[in-house]
Amino acid sequence: MTLPDKMTLNTVRRSLVRAAVAGLFAASTSIAMGQPLGDRPIRIIAVGTPGATADILARVVADSLTKSLGQPVVVEPKPGAGGAVAMESFLRAPADGHTYLLSISSLVSELPYTFKPKYDPFTAIRPLVELGSMGAMLVGNVNLPPKNFQELVAYVKANKGRVNINPPKLL
Repeated sequence: MTLPDKMTLNTVRRSLVRAAVAGLFAASTSIAMGQPLGDRPIRIIAVGTPGATADILARVVADSLTKSLGQPVVVEPKPGAGGAVAMESFLRAPADGHTYLLSISSLVSELPYTFKPKYDPFTAIRPLVELGSMGAMLVGNVNLPPKNFQELVAYVKANKGRVNINPPKLL
């Protein structure tokens, strides 16, 4: 596939994601509710602090939705309690198609097992679209002798008591 100048695969991918998100929001709000959105803004609650990953992604989505739907979209970052504050705010909002939650997967993969939320994350919410995936990365100082994970394991084992690692049974 040949891309035009100044267009990268990431640009194409971002455009496709934006179009999919806009279409999904439009379909989910107007079809599910059986009525137009009206003049009220759409609200996206972003789990976490302003400037964090969910907030930045929510702003990209909001910009695209505003342009696609001609409807104002407001992003509201909500930090606290590992996402429980944002989730509770979302669940208290009227189910009228004007409020959405943009979250990392920990709300359903970790939070229910570390806290006792007041909601069942498997029945209280429905995923609409996966906006991306994130790989976890282990990084080390460039002066550290190991250059890959296998060397790191050997280094930690050879330096017991001098290298801190948590949990200790990991290696």
